[in-house]
Amino acid sequence: MATIKEILTKLRQPIDRNLISSKSIKGNKIDYVAWFNYCNILDNLCFWEWEIISITTTETQLFMTAKLTIHGDDRSLSMMASGTESLSCSSYGDSSSNAESMCLRRCLAKFGCSRELWKKDKPPQPMKTIPSHSHSAKEISREEWLKRKAPPN
Repeated sequence: MATIKEILTKLRQPIDRNLISSKSIKGNKIDYVAWFNYCNILDNLCFWEWEIISITTTETQLFMTAKLTIHGDDRSLSMMASGTESLSCSSYGDSSSNAESMCLRRCLAKFGCSRELWKKDKPPQPMKTIPSHSHSAKEISREEWLKRKAPPN
């Protein structure tokens, strides 16, 4: 495991270029990282939790708020973000999955992850790979992690 400071330091490293996709929105090329790639990055760095806090709709829009909690050896840290999507979205996915993906990307940006992708008018910097960890005997369950974190009696 790692401390929150160590986890945040790794999250703030530039994203592997192989994880970055592009799409065209209103004639502009947009670089992004798919939500499942972010999940893999988090899985390799720490124990994390994801919670949908609220979903609200109007006649045309879905609004979502979600919370990402990252657990380190020393403490846990949470960030919340919102996402929105048209109920009649014409893009890939549906309004709720697109809003949730937006929430996750924004939460991670608040932790410092992939901020270079949000900058306008600047090309992305050269990317480095965030090391992945294969499954090994060193991995522990959430229950074991909580047990190790419990204060001694």
